[in-house]
Amino acid sequence: MLEDGHCLRDQAMGYCFAAGADEDKRFKATSLEALRHMVAAGSGMTVLPKLACPKERERDGVVYVALNNPVPMREITLDYRPGSPLRQRYEKIADVIHKRMTELFPKED
Repeated sequence: MLEDGHCLRDQAMGYCFAAGADEDKRFKATSLEALRHMVAAGSGMTVLPKLACPKERERDGVVYVALNNPVPMREITLDYRPGSPLRQRYEKIADVIHKRMTELFPKED
């Protein structure tokens, strides 16, 4: 898992605990890429965000399996101060991000 204090760590641990998994406290990493290399080296398994996973099911010594039941979810927001003179710019950035995420991850019916 990622080091203590990383926001993704807390969410991933909650999901793992709910599924009955436990943490091996001997292994921690500072980045998602370090986690990927640890798995490729045979040091266990980890949880990665979908954006950090390749399209191939197997790649570079790692097998990627989608989690389900429940499907982990994460909400990300773009926050800015009310009355900011950059409001229009921020909203354009949010629109671009939303459109790109919709292209990458279309909603499944």
